[in-house]
This record gives sequence, C-alpha cells and structure tokens, in this order.
Amino acid sequence: MDLSRKCVFLHLVRNKAARHVTVSGPIGYQNRCPSALLGLSALCTQECSPGEMVKTTGNSKPHMEAAPKTQKTSEVRFQRLTRSIAQWCVNHATTTIILFIAVALLSAALAATRLKIDTNPALMINGELPFRQNYQDLIKQFPALDNGFVVIIDAEVPAGGRDAAGEIARQLARRTDLFSDVFAPGTGPYFDKYGVLYLEEAVVRQVADDVKGATPLINTISLQPDLAGLADLFQQMAPVVEIGQAPPELSGFLDKIAETIQFETRGQSQPLNWIALGQEPSSLTETRWYVLVKPILDFSALEPAARPLSEVRRVMAEFNDSGAGIKVQLTGEAALNAEEFDAVTEGAAIAGGLSLALVTLTVVIGLPSLVLVVPALALILLGFLINAGFAALAVGTLNMISVAFAVLFIGLGIDYSVHVILRFAEERARGANGKNAAVAAISRISPPLGLCTLTTSLAFLAFTPTDFVGMAQLGIIAAGGIVIAFISSITVVPAILSVLPGSETRITRAFSKLTPQHEGWLRAHRSTIRKGATLVLIFFGIASVWLIPQVRFDGDPINLKNPAAPSMKAFNDLVVHQPARTFAVQILIQPGVPMHRLVEELKVLPQVLDVETLDSMLPADQEPKLAHLNALADLMPTQIEPATGFTPQEQVDHLTLWRAAVTAMANADSATEDIRSSAVRLKQALEEFLAASDSSPDAIAALQMSLVQGFPRLFEAARQMADLDRVTVDNIDAGFRQRYIAQDGRWRLEVLPKGDMQDPAQLDEFVTAVLEVAPQATGAPVEIAGAANVVSFSMIKASVMSLILVLFATFVVLRRLDDVLLALAPLLLAGALLAGYTVIFNSPFNFANVIVLPLLVGLGIDSAIHYVMRARAAGAGTDVIRSWTPRAVLISGVTTMGSFGSLWLSAHRGMASMGELLAVAITITLLCTLIVLPQLISWFMKPIKQ
Repeated sequence: MDLSRKCVFLHLVRNKAARHVTVSGPIGYQNRCPSALLGLSALCTQECSPGEMVKTTGNSKPHMEAAPKTQKTSEVRFQRLTRSIAQWCVNHATTTIILFIAVALLSAALAATRLKIDTNPALMINGELPFRQNYQDLIKQFPALDNGFVVIIDAEVPAGGRDAAGEIARQLARRTDLFSDVFAPGTGPYFDKYGVLYLEEAVVRQVADDVKGATPLINTISLQPDLAGLADLFQQMAPVVEIGQAPPELSGFLDKIAETIQFETRGQSQPLNWIALGQEPSSLTETRWYVLVKPILDFSALEPAARPLSEVRRVMAEFNDSGAGIKVQLTGEAALNAEEFDAVTEGAAIAGGLSLALVTLTVVIGLPSLVLVVPALALILLGFLINAGFAALAVGTLNMISVAFAVLFIGLGIDYSVHVILRFAEERARGANGKNAAVAAISRISPPLGLCTLTTSLAFLAFTPTDFVGMAQLGIIAAGGIVIAFISSITVVPAILSVLPGSETRITRAFSKLTPQHEGWLRAHRSTIRKGATLVLIFFGIASVWLIPQVRFDGDPINLKNPAAPSMKAFNDLVVHQPARTFAVQILIQPGVPMHRLVEELKVLPQVLDVETLDSMLPADQEPKLAHLNALADLMPTQIEPATGFTPQEQVDHLTLWRAAVTAMANADSATEDIRSSAVRLKQALEEFLAASDSSPDAIAALQMSLVQGFPRLFEAARQMADLDRVTVDNIDAGFRQRYIAQDGRWRLEVLPKGDMQDPAQLDEFVTAVLEVAPQATGAPVEIAGAANVVSFSMIKASVMSLILVLFATFVVLRRLDDVLLALAPLLLAGALLAGYTVIFNSPFNFANVIVLPLLVGLGIDSAIHYVMRARAAGAGTDVIRSWTPRAVLISGVTTMGSFGSLWLSAHRGMASMGELLAVAITITLLCTLIVLPQLISWFMKPIKQ
C-alpha cells in the first residue's frame, strides 16, 4: 500500500461512519490532508494542492483527481512553466545565485557610469507641445534668460550697494570659463553717464542746480588740483559762510574733508568722495541691486552648476563677511535646481536607507523564521541593482519623479518575496522538505503573482502615451522593476529557500497560531466588527465621491522645493520685492505697427499691470532733462589743469591759509550751527595733522593725494552731464539690447501681471487672458499653467487607461465577472477615499506625488487578486483570514508603507508630499483589502460547483 493510500486508510479507520471524504485546499487545519488531521504528517508526502482532491468511496481505491474544470488551461500551463523554472533553479541553486549576483554587479556598474539625474522641471513635459515649443524659441533667441543666477545685493548705504553690485559683476565677468553673460543693471559706464536721465525731471533739475552751485568749486579745483586750490576755495567760501548764505550741504562736505585728514593723521588713507558733495547723490536712493548671471552648465557632470555655483558663493562670501553693511543672496533657476538636486539626492538616500531598515525590521517581525529574511533581502538588493541597470539603459537620465524608483522597487519588490516566502512556510508547515516546499510555493503563488505583475506593469505603463514625460519614465523603470521582481521571485528566491538551514518546527508552530483553539470576545464578534467597519468605510467612500470635483493639481514647481534652502529664501524675498517681474509673460514679435497694437491690446486687460519693451528701458522725458543738464556746459571748464609743484614751506603756508579760512567759518555768527560745528571739527583736524606730521613733506604730499585724487571723478561726472545726448535703442546699454532684441530681429515684450501669481486661480486667469490676445506667449506663468494642464489631463487619462487595462487583464485571467468586480472593489473604494483625503487635508497632487495613482492601482489590485484567487481556490465560504495570505498582504502593505512613508521625512516638499500620499494610499488600501474585501467575499462570492 503506498503512502497516499495509508493516509486515506487511517482516516477511514478513525471515521468509520464516513463513507465519502473530500479534501480541497490547504486552508487551515480543517482543510489539510487526512494524515495531517491524524497528526501523521510525517507519513504524508503527497501534495494536496488547490483544486486537487483526494476522493474515496467505500472500498474503492483512492486516487488523485485532476484539477477542476474551473481552472483554466492557460493558468495550468503557466503554473507548469513557473514550476519547471523553479525546479531547475532549486536543482542548480548555487549556479542560480551566482548568476544573479553577477548580473546585479554588472547592472550596478552600468548604472554608476551611465545613469544621471536632472531635476529640471521642464524635462518632465513633452517638448513637442506648442507652449513648450514657444518657450524653446524664446530661450534660443535669449539664452541669458534660461537657467541663470540672480544675485541680490542689499546695502545699508545706496552707493555701497551699487559699488558692491558692480564689483561682483566685474569679478564674475572675468571668469569667462564659468559665465557666458553677466549684467548688473544700474552699474557700469553706461549708467555712470546716462544714469541721471532715468531720474524724475524734478530730480534732474535739482541735480543740475547742485552742479551749478558747485561750479565755483569745480572751476577752482580744476585750475589748481592741489592744496593751494583747496586753500583758495575755502578763502572764497569763508565770506559766504560769514554772511549766512552757505548751502546746508556744506556741513557734510566739511565733515568728509575732516574725516579724510583724521585718517591721514593716523597714518591711514581714505580718499575724499567728491561725488557726494556733502550728501548722498540723489541718483542713488535704491538700496537693493541685482546682478544677472548666465552660468556655463556642464551637463556631463553629476551636478552641472557645481563649479559656477562655487565661484558665485566665494564672491558672495567676501561681501557678506566684510562687515560693510552688505548682504548678498543668490537665487535663480540654476541655483534653485542645484539646491533641489542636493535635496532630492539627500532625501532619496535617506529614504532609501530608512526604507530598507524598515522593510528589514518588518519582515524580521512578520516572517515566522529569522532565516527567511535572507531571500527577502536578497531579492531587494539584487533586484534593485538590476533595476538600476535597466533604468540606465531604458531612460539614461532620472528626473525629479523617476529618482524615486529606488524606494519604489524596495516597496514593491518585497511584496513578491513575502508572498513566496510565506507560501513556502505554509508548505514547510505541512512537512515538505526545503526543495519541494520551494517548488510547490512557486507553483501555488505564480498565477496571482503573474497577474499582479501584469496589472501593476500596465498601471505604470499607462502614463507612457501621455505628455507627462517625467511619469512616463518612472512608469517604464517601475514596470521593468516589477518584471525583475517577478523573475527574481520564481528563480533566485526559491533557489535560496532550498538551501536555507532550519526545520519546520517553528514554522508549524507559527502556522498553528492562525487557528486559535480558544474563542475570545474579539474572535466571537469578529464578523460583526468586520461588517460594521465595512459599512463605515463604504459610507466614507461614497461621501468622498462628492469631493472628487474639488481634487486639484498644483503645477507650480516652486512649491516642490525645500523652503529652507538659501536659494528658496532668496526667491521668496524676490517675490516680495518684484512680484510682477518674477511672474512676467514673454512674447516675441516683429517690431513696428503690429507690436505697438499688441502692446495696447495687452495693456487694457484687467489682469495686466504693464507691458515693457526695449522702449520702456529708455529714459522718459529726455528733452526737458537734457535742457537742464546741457545748460551746464558754458559754466564749466573743459579740462583739469596739472597740479603746480610747490616747495614744502609753500605747502605748509597753504595749509595755514586753509586753517585760517576754516577758523573764520567756525567763528561766523551768521552761519548755521551745523556748519559752525563742522568747521570746528575741520579746524581741529588740520591742527592735529600739522602737529603730528611736523610739516613733513611726505605727509603733506600724502594728504594732498587723499584730498584731490577723487576730484577727476566729480569733474568727469559733471562734464558728462553737461555734454549728454539723447538715449535711443541704438546707444542704450548692451545688456538691455541683448535681453529685449532677439538675434533674428524680433522684440521681446514683457507682460507684467496684476494680482497674486502664487494663487493658481489668478495665475490661470492671467495666462488665459494673455493667450487669447497673443497665442505665442510664453514664460514662467504659461509654463506653470501649461504643465499643470498636461499633468492633470495625463493623470485622468492614465487612471482611466490603467483601470481599463487592469480590468481587461484581470478578466482574461480570472474569467469570472464576479471575481473581477470583487478584485476591483477595494481599489475603487481606496481611490475615492484618497481623493477625499487630498481635499479635506489640502494635499493636492503635484509633479512628484502623482506616482500614487499607478501605485494605488497596482497595489490595490495586487492585494485583492491574491485574496480573491486564494478564496476561489479554497472554495467560497472558506475564511481566508485563517490562511497566510492575509499575513502576506499585511506584511507587504506595511513594508511598502514604511518604504514610501520614509519619503515623508524629506526636506524636499515634492518628495515629502510623495511620501505622505503614498503612505496614506497604502494604509487605505490595506483597510479596504483586509476588512472590506473579506466581507464582500462572504456576501457575494458564489461557490464553484465541483
């Protein structure tokens, strides 16, 4: 008598009244094979697989019947194929393991040498779309507008800010190997000459009057640019001060001269600022200055902006550390992208390490034996390396979304290993040895795993036909990763399982805990609790359907960046000071009548604040301003005469005459208190200098140099104002020309918005209004609105497509409409609940977290497929909760949630939002699968007629 007959014979002896025994499926002890019911599992080596039954009637001989007709031929063939593969891998375990390690190492080398990361949000949208083509046309004509730095200089003193901006621009412009264009508006030779014309007419008239009042000074010093000229100048000013006719600005001028002399007395040098003339120049009232920099990016490097960014920061540090009341900040697209790259890579590295740790901890706790953790981690580590190599071949460059493939693979790859390992444990609990258990586990689990691979891959690939390139790339990588995980689960995992040490004792004990002998309150009321929880979740799901129209997509990439990053702080500061220019729309058009007509049409729009062109950069009301300034030409000399050489004694005499004139000023009763006080200070400074220098010729020569060396700058500025000509588009600063006139002759119009462009509704209204007038418009607002429309449409399109594909694939495999609907029910319910969550907790979808859609479809359907197929194999009405399938679903869900939830800790808001929605989506999916689905199965699954 063979062993299978012994099993049946012993069972019949134990149950004499039984004339007919049927065993169907290994679900709990009540469905185990007869020998196991007698505690004689050691005598039974016959596998009792789902769909097989041991049948005997009376004294007839027992025999193994074929699988029921409900099991499809395709499924049987697939089982045979996977079983054969697993059997070969088990028989050649060492070869299989070595082969996988070799492939993983080769893939790692490929990824290290060929896989790059680019966080540029523009790369995530199809470049062939019209609004993307318009932007590319703009950048082609004005390359300085793309991927640049914006250096922001804030100064306590306006003149100090301008000087700092000019110096920063000069230092950066010298590095032609790092920067292709540097422009500091308001600085440089052009603004030194024509800057006065950009002031209001009243201010220009005041400047002209000030220069006119200073013509005696200018004439005197230009004839004698030395101490003799200064002595003569003060001798001329003394009578004016004595009669109380001196201008109030004279006090500041006297103080500045006194300060210069005091520095020379101490052996230091501080040249006199003649431009100031006792007060800050009226043309310098702005304390904030900008430097626009176009870095040369090296896209062959891991960090394209690393070298230019390092140089800018070095120059910035010189001014921030100088203690001169200068604060320098850095922002701009290139700086934002560089710091975002740091945040993304750092967040991905932290999340990857943390997710691996959480996954390891979960499987250690959840698996019945510690040794079973080895194949689980092997699949993750080896599979991840292979997936990275696949990514290098498939896409080559990762974007802000596809960089999450590492965490994605860890979260999904563990699902495959957990299901295989727990099914292996179930087989071991029946007494099968390691090799047979490994092969049997693959045979049992491969149909649902194969279907899950198909459905999840289709869900990810659903984004491929859309214009959302960023998600399409992740879909390709993730779909490849899913296939890699499945192949690994039926090859290297059983190979490792077959050679692991350990007995089935602990596994059997863990398995037995699934069927507790003592009925507690929770177990007695489990059905009632489950029904109540199911009804509650369904109620909230129906309520969430009404919130779906309020689900929104945040298309502004700025909202994804780390708010604590220096460039983001500077950007937010820039938005406060320059809100309209930060969100301006750009239009390219041929100059002439059509351009002027378009400008007028745009200006009347209620959403438009102003429209700027190159003409807007020309000074306004030039004729009256030039009339005021050109009148100075006849009052001033044409050149500065050379200084006269005097003997040391003559120089001392000049200082003595100067001191006498200042003394007269200090004693003038008609002078203002400020002027008398400043004159006293200057008198004391001269006396201290004469006493300290002891009339040293070298000291007197140094003092003369400090006092007069800045005069030519004043003379030059005054002479320039007197000789100014009209500013036109032909002689305007080159920095303006190259930013407003394209290489092909078209002009750039800058449309400034009215309102808060950080409000999506106002931004859309502004963009829509401008596009109706100028369909070729582009720029940041158009890019933001266009990308948001593309991604939101892609979300809807991909979601519908993935549901259709998953529904079709599930129906083809399951062939029963009720099974398909049961598998889809948790997915649809979880989707509705997630939509409600995004609305209630104000967590909109964005470029980063849209990954939750294919993942929700994949995970939602995967867990349900395992559950439904196990319930169908065991027979309707059987409590699948008492099998290890729910534990596998739970462990898979918890590991995936821990893996993706780790992204929530990232400083990068995009990755954090990704982690948030993924963790919430997986939690909701688990609740729907482990609570709602079992109840739906008990309500609606019909028994299969055997």
